[in-house]
Amino acid sequence: MLDLPPELWREIASFIEKKEMTPLLGVNQLLRGCALDRIYEQTSIDLGELGQSDYLQDIGHLGYPSYAIRIRKLSISTTRNVLKTSTKAHSRRNLKASARTSLDALSKFHDILRGRKLSKSEIAQRLFLSFVRLKEIELFCVDEEEQEDFQAQMPLLLSSFQAYSSTLTSIGFSVAPLSFLSTLLPALPTVPTLERLSFRLMDYRVGSRIIEFDQILKHTIAPFISRHRETLSFLQVISNSFSKEYDLLPLFENLGYIPHLKTLEIPFVLTRLSTSQSFSKLLKRHSETLEDLILFIPFNTSRLSSTEGSFATISTPLPRLKDLAIYSIMNTLHMANHASTDLMDYISKYSSQLSKFAVYMKLFAWDDWKAFAGMNWNRLTSLSLRLSVATPTVFDAFSSNFPSLKSLSLIVSAYQESFGADGSKNKFCDEMSSRSYPTGSLTHLDIHHKNHEHHHPHLELRSSDMSCVGAVVKAFPSVISVNERHRTNFLQDLATSDSHRHRGGSRFVSR
Repeated sequence: MLDLPPELWREIASFIEKKEMTPLLGVNQLLRGCALDRIYEQTSIDLGELGQSDYLQDIGHLGYPSYAIRIRKLSISTTRNVLKTSTKAHSRRNLKASARTSLDALSKFHDILRGRKLSKSEIAQRLFLSFVRLKEIELFCVDEEEQEDFQAQMPLLLSSFQAYSSTLTSIGFSVAPLSFLSTLLPALPTVPTLERLSFRLMDYRVGSRIIEFDQILKHTIAPFISRHRETLSFLQVISNSFSKEYDLLPLFENLGYIPHLKTLEIPFVLTRLSTSQSFSKLLKRHSETLEDLILFIPFNTSRLSSTEGSFATISTPLPRLKDLAIYSIMNTLHMANHASTDLMDYISKYSSQLSKFAVYMKLFAWDDWKAFAGMNWNRLTSLSLRLSVATPTVFDAFSSNFPSLKSLSLIVSAYQESFGADGSKNKFCDEMSSRSYPTGSLTHLDIHHKNHEHHHPHLELRSSDMSCVGAVVKAFPSVISVNERHRTNFLQDLATSDSHRHRGGSRFVSR
């Protein structure tokens, strides 16, 4: 327990009332997270960032009355900045020291509060047990050298899971190399209240690692999932690799029935028929419970042949499906003809029952767009779409073909110019300004601008100009707010997004 004098307590409360809660980087932020019961559900602490702070020298000056630390989410990790490091050389230099600091922070933090050294078991018992409402734990381990540090602190990690095995509802792992899971998962206790389980398989190597990857899927990850199958409703198993080398076939073949599974987020490798067929069986087992399906399509979709897997092989009816998202680095233009057709057929199969839909591809072909807009979208309330080219005709379809649409989120690369009979050039916003759609259900417009990758004489990028967005908003009288965002890297869009419903970094503009 952490005790605070009344004057400091009042200062902390004032911070919270002003809604100045930010990611926990220092003592003031930490204490804000410990203060009031009514906000603990939004509170988290990242011990990686905690370990990077200098406040450990000063925390000993605090007083100690009796208010419980109430932390909902605990992240044991390196810092977010290190995780985003682009070069392996820089990453390797920093990760090991960062991991040590992250884990040592547990010891230093409690040592200073108590004024004496404690054994690892005492640290685990007293520090972790002070997080009296912990519901979520995330573990990041992203380097082979860092793995040694985590393994050295394995008793501490196991104690954190053991201490909250009766209260945890969410566990997340982001790990590389994957062999770390072989050590950790079998030693973890069964968590009887676990509802959400996430694996981000961040092993950067292929080749000799493929066999190891398959074995870990079959003998480590699948059994851990099966241990918690009675309570799980959310399962995420994704990889930083979109290549066929990281195929989840061993997982599909060894994963049994999860009776309450509602959300599944998973890569769908189309290049192997056996994988498609096995995945289809997995979907069939959960056809009566699945409501939310998020699929990641690999790079090499363009090399599909008619004898390999496709969306046609996973045509199992999912009568409860309400939310579908499809992510791909590929363009539909570059997909094999049958694969593109299968994709449109797959979307059409569920369009009439969906309330939320997202499809992100680098280029959505115009022929595909016409087929897409012509589907039955009567129940759709939220649509997220990547448009390489935004045209007035596209927004005409949004007005007429999506009668229940309330929220529209677009990633736009460019706005198309057209030419009049006299040869004069009409900009997108000029053409949109003449449109006024009937008042409908659309109230929120979210536009992400992204630089166009391909040069085209009739494309004009207006990533810093709100006039195009303004013209769109004016054409939709029911829209009351718009978020206009800027993005520069489509790969980063996918890499940093937990799902199609969680995005950040916007500028809010109201009418």
